[in-house]
Amino acid sequence: MRLPSMSIGVILLTIASCTSILPQLPGHATRSDGNADVILITGVTSRTGQGRKQTGHVPIRREIQDLKDNSPDQWNLYLLGLRAFQAVDESNPVSYYEIAGIHGRPYKIWQGAEKAPGKTGGYCPHGNTLFFGWHRPYLALFEQELYRHIQRIAQQFPANLKARYIAAAQDFRIPYWDWGLGPKGGSVPDFLLSMTIEVLETDGTVKQIPNPLCRYEFHPLVAGDFESKWAAFNTTLRWPSSELSTAVSQPEKVVAEYDMRRRNYRDKIGQAFAVAKGLNEFSTKFIEDVHGWIHYAFGGMKPDGHMWPSDYSAFDPVFMLHHANVDRLFAIWQSLHPEQSTITPTRTSTSNLWIDANTVLDADTPLLPFYRSPTSFWTTNDVRDTAVLGYAYPETQRWNFPSDEEFRSSLNATVSRLYRSSSRDLLEMMVLLDEVDRSFEDWNVRVGGGRGRLPGAFIARFFFEAGEYGGKGRREVGVWMVVTGGGHQAGVQFGEKGKGERKKASVEEMDMQGLVSLTSSLLEEIAAGKLASLDKEDVVPFLRERLSWSVEAGDGSMVSASGFNNGLVVEVVSTRVRIPVDEEQLLEYSDEWVSHPEGTRGKSGGVWW
Repeated sequence: MRLPSMSIGVILLTIASCTSILPQLPGHATRSDGNADVILITGVTSRTGQGRKQTGHVPIRREIQDLKDNSPDQWNLYLLGLRAFQAVDESNPVSYYEIAGIHGRPYKIWQGAEKAPGKTGGYCPHGNTLFFGWHRPYLALFEQELYRHIQRIAQQFPANLKARYIAAAQDFRIPYWDWGLGPKGGSVPDFLLSMTIEVLETDGTVKQIPNPLCRYEFHPLVAGDFESKWAAFNTTLRWPSSELSTAVSQPEKVVAEYDMRRRNYRDKIGQAFAVAKGLNEFSTKFIEDVHGWIHYAFGGMKPDGHMWPSDYSAFDPVFMLHHANVDRLFAIWQSLHPEQSTITPTRTSTSNLWIDANTVLDADTPLLPFYRSPTSFWTTNDVRDTAVLGYAYPETQRWNFPSDEEFRSSLNATVSRLYRSSSRDLLEMMVLLDEVDRSFEDWNVRVGGGRGRLPGAFIARFFFEAGEYGGKGRREVGVWMVVTGGGHQAGVQFGEKGKGERKKASVEEMDMQGLVSLTSSLLEEIAAGKLASLDKEDVVPFLRERLSWSVEAGDGSMVSASGFNNGLVVEVVSTRVRIPVDEEQLLEYSDEWVSHPEGTRGKSGGVWW
């Protein structure tokens, strides 16, 4: 459903009348004749000390619920600023539309940043080690442009409110939404879903406006920029009701999907901090995986909305909130592991507008199209410290601690508290820990995929069958998602029994890898009397009989076992994990992982001998 044409027209008229007084930031380099030359990504460099408050420290990006509850003036400015940002003419290179389009569609060269003429595609490097580094200056570009609008708006309040709003605007940074807090964090906030929202306008009146956090309205929907159904949707949609131009979002499905996986989001983040041995693994095996779950929760499937396929996801207003949280997890990892705070050189199997397949990527690879100077681009090494771009997060305020040791100790405690494993709670409640060292056997599915032999975007779902493998009745116990974009592959449900036994390629040989935890689901089976213990003698036969999986392409079609051509490998693995007595310490994982190929014997995609 479109917004009334009058309402968007009024917004555009208001912005048009004010564009000449938008504050000029250092990121907007100009020639002597006043015409834009190249837009530099600087982040927000307001106040004294290059983006630092008078205390000498950069302002922080705040969790969005905290911003709303405890900083009402900044919250109001955020909504007004985002509305103004979204209304900028779509041909402007720093419009909401053009900045969102950097990520994927409409596959346009932004500010002349291209590696070789003739290549097409988006700039986003999903599926490789530049994932964290690339999104950091991307968020900074969005932040510096939103900040400009907010500064202008603050100046427009009546005299009795102007000083208050100017002060609130000075330290504004984009918020993040921490979607990983589990059941205690609640459901999707209403302000991300409601069609309208209340604001205090610059004339001092309280009004209900179209909610800029709920959707973006294309003005216009540019002919040729999008393909197929996307060329018919006049607004961003979440779980659209159809593929027709009359489709509407179905927010109840967003809530249902998100609520179903809240525990999994929290567990995945906690496992990432406890298990990952380096930034590459933290990124590609853990955080990029769970980040995809949020894309799916808001985009949906059959038909999919804008947030699910990476080509269109950045147009949904929740995208930047989501990726600010991903950037926050990156920053926390860097603070906890300063010796591992940058990526290890790795050859990539993915390609896009500026990366060729089989290229070695490292921390000095230029991050197109984000200009650091008129002749150079930012790199992952350049953005290791978020203060360079003018911000920090609540957890990364090193200046509040007298030593690095106390800072990291506090950070460990925060991660342990926020992302506490559900297995930890269940094991302590069920008194199933080893009495000597408080350890237990942790069970996972280690899964690998080969690019080119799987759809560009897909979801692997794992189940416990009610009866024997392939029987009726099942419950989903985990997912592995890949959202790199690309084509879809149709077929029948994956998970059919194999035709004869053979040795599969190992997970380590695959260029995509993930880890799906089974322990909490196994503990629920123990509580229900369907499994005796977490010991190998009980779990492996249980999984041999009950574990199954299916794979869906990005468009929701089921992918056949024969269609994979050895593209997927599923392996059951376990390791010992100790639960520290100290509640503020993370789980301690053994470095030894044991493979149990018999757990997937006879199942298509499984590892067996």
